[in-house]
Parts: sequence; structure tokens; C-alpha cells
Amino acid sequence: MRQFLAVAEELHFGRAAQRLGMAQPPLSQSIQRIEAELGVRLLDRTRRGVWLTEPGRVLMEEARRTLMQAELAVTVTKRAAASDSARIHIGLIGPALYRLVPKILIAHRSTYPEVDVRLSERSSPVQMEGILRGEFDVGFLHPSGELLEGGDQLIVERSRFIAAMPADWPIAASSAVRLTDFAELPFIIMDEAASPTTVQQVLSAFRNVGVMPNITQRTTLTNTTLSLVSASLGCALVGASAAHTQLRNVRFLPVVDIPDTLRWELSMVWSPNHMSIATRNFVDLVKRFVAKHQELLDIDAALGSGLLIESEEDESRSDADRRH
Repeated sequence: MRQFLAVAEELHFGRAAQRLGMAQPPLSQSIQRIEAELGVRLLDRTRRGVWLTEPGRVLMEEARRTLMQAELAVTVTKRAAASDSARIHIGLIGPALYRLVPKILIAHRSTYPEVDVRLSERSSPVQMEGILRGEFDVGFLHPSGELLEGGDQLIVERSRFIAAMPADWPIAASSAVRLTDFAELPFIIMDEAASPTTVQQVLSAFRNVGVMPNITQRTTLTNTTLSLVSASLGCALVGASAAHTQLRNVRFLPVVDIPDTLRWELSMVWSPNHMSIATRNFVDLVKRFVAKHQELLDIDAALGSGLLIESEEDESRSDADRRH
């Protein structure tokens, strides 16, 4: 199966053989045996190259899934043998650290002080693949309609989208903005591969008011987006919990005409079929925590008492400017 997958991905027997560290003739014979056993043609071989047939494309996807599952089984087994069950590796996107995860970690440490928790910031797609491969036990990421096979997820945080504006832009002096205000401004948006559903919903909201943003940058991480805003390279729509970051030269403003149906959400994802006791305890703790703190799911709670939010440094500078 691994040999077929190499050929299917490379579409070249020579490169596939080199990737596998074997000679080309045995590789060709192996593919022929697979085709004979299945009774179907998996590859079209021409002088111009090698191409996958429709059955070949199906087998390639299934082979990927099978090999990932095999790698996961090996990883889980090795962890158990190495007494690694008291360690949890958590993947997360940056916004998970703005409000929710620090509180979760404090609660978890007080209940399970012997468990070693490792954090890695990764994009949502990388986390999904990492959970599938057994590299992450739990992920905090953008919700996905295409959940990993055998996986489960829970919405653990929800908020409105707000505008992140460079504080040195004139529009940042406004008390609020509208979606139409973004039309002429450099706009930073999340790469569609990182969260396709959210990106499509954001663009749909703009279309509904008759404008489209002037997209100049695409990012995969919210922290990158905010850094670009801080450098006055563009503005963005971000989850309201980002206002807790208090970055230099970034002002957060409410968007008065953004639809209530457009919400920023954070999901916890895990694989129930491959959970250590420590992972199961962590997931159960998060479930109890979110059930107890329903404000995490209140789309307005992340803003706290203030809608206009800027860093203390920017606020002090604004006061000084007004005095002059």
C-alpha cells in the first residue's frame, strides 16, 4: 500500500522508487500485482507520463487514511510502553490563549498536577492532521464541517467579530465602523484553507451590504494578522477575544452591521478511540468547565464592559494628542 501511495503521489515511477529507497522494476511489479489482485487498472501509463484512474484516486485516499491509522496505532502503543500516559500534547490556534485555555490550564493543573501538558500553536488544518496521526491528543481550532474520521468536537468559545484597526489610521478615531468602511481599506483575511467556512461567511456578509473588501494579505494565524495590523499594513475582522491582547497600535472597534449569524467560534477536537486516561480526564474537565461558564458561549461576553479597546500606550498617546 505504501508503494502504491508513493507512485500515486509522485505520478512517476522513478521518483517514487527513489522516495522508497528501492529499484524501479520491483516497484512496477508490485503495482502490477496490486492491480491483478483487485482486478482493476489503477494507473494509466503513457509515454507522456503516469496518471491515476478513478479507482486509483479512490485507492489513494483510502491508502492515505489506512497508513495514517497505522501510524496512529504505533504512536499510541509506543506512548503506552513508555509510560507517556501522564503527558498531553495540545495543539491550538493563537486565539485559544486569549481567554479560554489559560483558565483551563489553571483548573487542570490544580486537579491533575502530575500531568505534563505540552502546547503547540498550529493552524487548524495542521492540528486536524496531527490528531489523526497521533501527534496531538487534543486540538483547539476553528470548527470544521469535515471532521476527522472517528473524531469528536465541542464548541468551547463563541464571540462576535470586531474590527482590528491600526490606531494611527483616521478611521480608528470612530466609535464604531460598518462593513462598507472596509471597501477602500487594505484588508487582511484568513487564508481559506485555514478555515473555509468562516472565510466564506465573512465574504458573504460583505456581499450582503453590496461591497467586497480590498484583500491585500492572507494569513493562517490570528497572531500574524494582528501583527500586520499593528504595523499599519491593513485592518481585519477578528474574534472579540482578541481585544484582550492589548497590542501596540491596534484599536478594536465594534462593527454595527455585522450579522448576528456571523460568529467567531473555537472548537475542541479529539479522537475518542485513541485517548489515554490523562487525555480523557482533560476532555471531561473542559466539558465541565464550559458547562459551568456559559459566558464563554455568549457572543457578547468577550467584549466585557468596553466596546472601544486599545492598548494603554495608544490610549495615553491619544490623550496627549488631545491636550495639544
